[in-house]
Amino acid sequence: MSSEDLQTPEQVAPGDCPVCCGQSRGSRGTVPGFVEGMIYEVFECETCHSQSVPSDTVIPVGLYDAVYRHAESLPGYYRYHRYADTTRNIKNPLYYLSRSEDVYWAVTSILSERRGHGQGTVVIDVGSGLGYLTAALRAEGYEAWGTDVSSEAVQQATRRFGPWFFLAESSASWGDLEVEPDVIVALETIEHVSNPAKFLASLAAKVNPGGEVLLSTPNKDRWSPECVWETDLPPVHLHWLSEGGLRTLGRRIGCTVELVDFTEFNQLMGKPIVEVTLPTTTPQKAVLDSNLSPTGLAPPPQIDGFRDRLVRTPAFGRVVALARRPRQHTDSELTPSQLTARRRSNSAVARYTSARDDPAN
Repeated sequence: MSSEDLQTPEQVAPGDCPVCCGQSRGSRGTVPGFVEGMIYEVFECETCHSQSVPSDTVIPVGLYDAVYRHAESLPGYYRYHRYADTTRNIKNPLYYLSRSEDVYWAVTSILSERRGHGQGTVVIDVGSGLGYLTAALRAEGYEAWGTDVSSEAVQQATRRFGPWFFLAESSASWGDLEVEPDVIVALETIEHVSNPAKFLASLAAKVNPGGEVLLSTPNKDRWSPECVWETDLPPVHLHWLSEGGLRTLGRRIGCTVELVDFTEFNQLMGKPIVEVTLPTTTPQKAVLDSNLSPTGLAPPPQIDGFRDRLVRTPAFGRVVALARRPRQHTDSELTPSQLTARRRSNSAVARYTSARDDPAN
């Protein structure tokens, strides 16, 4: 598909891939819903290999308020509760986060790079959730603000960290916040929205000239092609994006795209150079009643998900960094598959820069 053939965000036809507009999608089967009793069909695009549930999937009113109200006992969200508590109680929270999870390492590295080059670093954290990343950035001297569609999340973040959080009517807006950002951070957010390209386009239009959008999402290419929906259950997640899908999104909205190379992070954390090829499993659902309040859930850590187990925790009042480092392999020692695996992590992080800011245009 050439750039001339790409449809605009508003032109995606029903049944087409909502990520790349590919017109050939096949069913990969069904998965249970995050809300008990719901079943969702999963479709995979034959062009970009991203997966999505049907475009008419309805997100129950109040779902995210319920999720954040019970974050400390829900699969996939428990680690966020731990991050928030730890961030509030340690001296260098941004360092802690950057050594805890791939996406925070990426944001920390990119903002440090921009600061070192004298570029603007006013940040809006879209989908700020419990607020710990926004608070950690402010502790490091960045002007950072958080927005979220969940009033529960905004209230909790404000109580924990301060008046830096605003309620947004949608994922791509930030209510009464009057800030001109140099960087918009949207971590693990795009998989929640029904129209990914429209969401990304609205963010890219709001950054200052020379700014960028940092977007992360669970990386489908990290897993074996046989895996089906190894991400949060719908309707919490509506898409599982591939790296090709992230690149196409940028082309569709007129942005240049750079995917973050996680080689340094993987070496820092002592991760083996292997592709994730776990067999397909049925993701664990969260049992919710008609009022969207969790019922019947066991307390952590029994419900910890795959990513929950990646959390590094404080010990004796200090954050203990993983000290083991693997031997540094040269490129000539690695197979093409190992080279690819080395640059990947559990999430993909893409840097989107508007083409209008490119001096060549």
